[in-house]
Parts: sequence; C-alpha cells; structure tokens
Amino acid sequence: MNVFELIRTAFKVVASGLTQNRLFLIGLAAFFLMIIWSVLSLCFNSSVRFSRNSKSMIRFLKENSISKDNYPLFIEGFKKFPIEMRFAWKQYEIKKKGNASDYINREDCFEAPIMGGIQKQSRSMMRTAICFLVAIISIFSVAIIGSTAKSGSVNAVVTTTMLADAMLVPFGVFLLLMLNYYIYTYIRNLEYRTANEYFMDLVDVLCDRVDIEAIFGDDTRSIGLISSVYLNETIENINRQARRRRQNEVREVRVGKGAIAPMQKGVLGVEETPNIADNVIETTEKFSNKLGPAENDIALDVSQESNFKIKNEVHFVEVVNCVEVLLNRIETETNPVKKQEIEREVNILIKALTEYKQKAKKKTKKETSK
Repeated sequence: MNVFELIRTAFKVVASGLTQNRLFLIGLAAFFLMIIWSVLSLCFNSSVRFSRNSKSMIRFLKENSISKDNYPLFIEGFKKFPIEMRFAWKQYEIKKKGNASDYINREDCFEAPIMGGIQKQSRSMMRTAICFLVAIISIFSVAIIGSTAKSGSVNAVVTTTMLADAMLVPFGVFLLLMLNYYIYTYIRNLEYRTANEYFMDLVDVLCDRVDIEAIFGDDTRSIGLISSVYLNETIENINRQARRRRQNEVREVRVGKGAIAPMQKGVLGVEETPNIADNVIETTEKFSNKLGPAENDIALDVSQESNFKIKNEVHFVEVVNCVEVLLNRIETETNPVKKQEIEREVNILIKALTEYKQKAKKKTKKETSK
C-alpha cells in the first residue's frame, strides 16, 4: 500500500471541491474561532484569578483585625492563591519571625505560577495554530490556482502571477489572525501588570495587618492546629493509607476467642466450657463502656469525609471537652503518624468551634440591634 499516493489522492479530492471564495470563508471561520479562544483565555486565566483573590483578601484585611478567632476565615481566603504562595505563608507560620514580605517574594510566589505552565504556553500555542492554518490554506490555494490555470492541467507552469494569486487568500487570513493575536497579547499584558500591582498591594497589607508572633505568641501548637493553608499531600496520602490498613485489620475475623477452638481435635475443634468469672468481667466492661466513654476516647465523627458541625450549646461543650482530651493525647503520643491524625481531628473540631462561635456572635448582634 502506497501511503503517499493515498494522501495525495485524498488531497486532490478535497481540493477539487474548494474554490478561493470557499477557502477565504474557511479562513474567516478560523478567525472567529480564534477570537472565541482569545476571549475565553482573557476571561479565565491565572492573572485575572489572582487579581480577583487579591482584591477580596485586601478588602477582608481592611475590614477585620486578624485574631485567633477569625484566623481560620483568613486562611480559607488564602487557600485560593497559588500553592507556592501558600507554602511561603506556611513557612511564616512556622518561624513567626519578621514580616510577610520576608517569605512571600515576587519571583517564586507570583512570577512562577502566573507566567509558568499552560499560561505561558497559551500564546505559543496560538502562534503555532496560526502558522498551521496559514500553511494549510496556502497549500490548498496553490492547488486551486494551479488547477484553474489557462492550460487546464494540474501540472501548470509556476509563474509570479500564479504565486501572487495563490497567496492573496492566505495573506488576508494571516493578517486577520495576527491582528487578533496582537490585540490578545496586549490585553494579557495589561492583565499581568494589574495582577502585579495587586500582588504588591497585598504584600503591603499583609505586612501591616497580620503579625503571626503578635497573634499567637509562643503557642506553636495552636497555630499548627488552626491553620490549614498548606497541606502536605505526601503526608496526607501516607496517613490515608495507614487509616485504610487499620480499618482492614479491624475487619479481619479473629479465630480462637469464641466457644470453638479450631486448632484442637480436628478442623472444627471442640467446644470449650465457658468461664463464669470471665463472663462477669466482660459483661461489666461492656456495661461500663455503655455508660460513658473511657478516658482519651472520642465519640465524635471527625473523619475526613464528614462535614463536622456543632448543633447546639450542649454539643459545643462536648466538643470543647473532646479537644482538651485530644490535646493531652498529643503530648503523650509518640507515634508521628497517629500524632498527625490526632492533630487533624483537633483542627476540624477547632474550626467547628470557631464557626459556631461566630454564628452565635452574629445572632447576638442581630438580637441587640432589634
């Protein structure tokens, strides 16, 4: 099978159904598609998203004084920024020294996420698409002009007049596409400059309104439990796998504790005589567990999949007690994996306490205003 002959035959079939007018209409359709691509790229890109998030964060910092109570809300807004910027803020939370500008630098936290990746490749992809379209249109235009030459033969002699006629449509399409491209790059540059100004304004406001050392002091445990601006995905995956292994171990059927001893006298084993004293002890233990949870035992569902909320004041007190128990457990826990799991649970509980407390404050303000 001759692949070249197959491609040439297909090309001749397509070219025979085209004219210069149809070819120009195809170029116009490509031009309008390029406009749609440009509009979508200008409306939804990292520069616009960064400017919008920065404006929202600056407004929040201007209207609120950051404290331990509203710090989780501040962190929720900060999570919308690039991961490089969130990582830099996490380092500031850990060290608690200096200002935000010492950690959030322009090159790593703004230039790299905004101008890197697909955002940087968008313009090069658009240039590639323009070159490809113009090249395809040029090939078909030459084929159309050659087939309609005076000689009537496909193998017409190439002249300057024929080349000029063949390049009219591709050149017109090229001008339209490049006009759209330069307008697109100009607006993208304006969006980048706007995002850069918002970045500098945001860093200035962060240095002025947020002081980690003044908010938390020497209490490193509180900020570690409240803040979740940057989560280590590797540690999260390791913890998730550890939880699954523990769940599988709990589900395993353990043989040998029932009334049948399988390893004695055959496969089925023999029936053991139950011990009355053991039964009394087991019943007492089960009954005491039903009366109330043992020390360091938490009965609240704070799994990663559940959206934990505090229902009422009684529930609020229970959660506070659970947080105290978990904090004591963190001090005595030596296993780092279990310790991180307990810290995650405490973080969820503290977040729920903060949300419930803020709702109660808003409700009290409404009642007093009435």
